[in-house]
Amino acid sequence: MPLAPYAVASAGPILNPNEVTRPAIIVWRSEPWYTQDARFNQTKGTVILDLILADNGYVLGVRTVQRLENGLTEAAIEAATNTRFFPAEKDGKPVSQRTRMEYNFNIY
Repeated sequence: MPLAPYAVASAGPILNPNEVTRPAIIVWRSEPWYTQDARFNQTKGTVILDLILADNGYVLGVRTVQRLENGLTEAAIEAATNTRFFPAEKDGKPVSQRTRMEYNFNIY
């Protein structure tokens, strides 16, 4: 289930990628599952999410930019929330950062 757009409060400012000294480095990215409904309906395309990567290495918030039907958006959100990373830094201190993540769904 998607979080409300950036509903979770952050301990500090949330910076854009061009405002940080070092961007967040993703160390583990979960892949979403392809739902049975999506396979049956041959749904394919891209889900685009805006994320807030918190200064503690966890995803703080998710906002959907581009959706897909048949449960694929929800699968992408679930996968994105399981992403782990080294936090962005500003002047040597960990900070929260906005970023965009895309999940492509194709049927082979």
